Amino acid sequence: MVTPFDGGAPVIKTVHLALRRNTGTLGHGLVALNGLTLSNSTYADSFDSNPTASPTGPWLVWSAGIAQNNASVVVLAGTVSIASGARVKGNLYLGAGVTAPPGGRVTGTITPGYSLTVPFPVYPTAAGVSQSYILGATIPATLPRTGDLPAADGRYYYFTSSTVSSFTVTASRNVTVVSTAGMTITSTTQIILPTTSTLHVFMTGAFTISGTSLNSAGYAGALRIYTSTSSACSIGNSTQVTAWFHAPNAALSATGGAATNSISGCFIAQTISAANSQNYHFDDSLPVYATYDMVRYMDFQSAADKATVAGLSGNYLQ
Repeated sequence: MVTPFDGGAPVIKTVHLALRRNTGTLGHGLVALNGLTLSNSTYADSFDSNPTASPTGPWLVWSAGIAQNNASVVVLAGTVSIASGARVKGNLYLGAGVTAPPGGRVTGTITPGYSLTVPFPVYPTAAGVSQSYILGATIPATLPRTGDLPAADGRYYYFTSSTVSSFTVTASRNVTVVSTAGMTITSTTQIILPTTSTLHVFMTGAFTISGTSLNSAGYAGALRIYTSTSSACSIGNSTQVTAWFHAPNAALSATGGAATNSISGCFIAQTISAANSQNYHFDDSLPVYATYDMVRYMDFQSAADKATVAGLSGNYLQ
């Protein structure tokens, strides 16, 4: 309903849109564009961090007690190498020409000839958001800084040439960092992300983490890491990371034998490998790459049409 400023009669428009979820773009936990290697006794499985589908959580952390054999793994090209002791505990989707692994190494179904478009996000720009800050070569110890204001979408935007590391996100704040460098996380360069906050990182350099945790008690959708780099990215030993990781041009490797290792969320890379005790846990609650098309648009003009909408929506729309 639009009410004219001159006091004229309101303009009322009622429409009905029907959407269709596209097949072939459903959520996947691992997407390897050009090859997957699971060595030793490594595996990919799944869990549901939010079984009640609450928009505010709380989100569960992966554990053996809630693990499920519902991994969704995609290999669009290259080779699939799954060691005799390794497993895809779920379904495997293979691009045209990709040879399936030996029988018994995938607990679910294997779908050949699979196609998937993996969109890469458009990076935020200072000109494209209503409020942002240029940090230069140094990231403050706490983000957002006192006195900084969010953009219209509620996020705090920061642009930097610094490596993304060594800061704390304030509780209940949503921060976006755009960097022309990479992201390096160690025991001395940690990022602290409260479970009530979110952090989105857009960068051009490599991602590396070892010997520490990153969002280990949080929701993978709260930490989104995008990089355009073609340099190798790595997850080292004694590491717990929960994230939505997107590096379509890079090789992603995970190695290390510590029992505390944990990699949860979803991971997209050019190639993906795991060795020793590094396992990938797909979070089923992530709506990864679910896209929709509008298949019907109806403009309701008569009272009878609008009454139909009222009936469908419990009189919420009328």
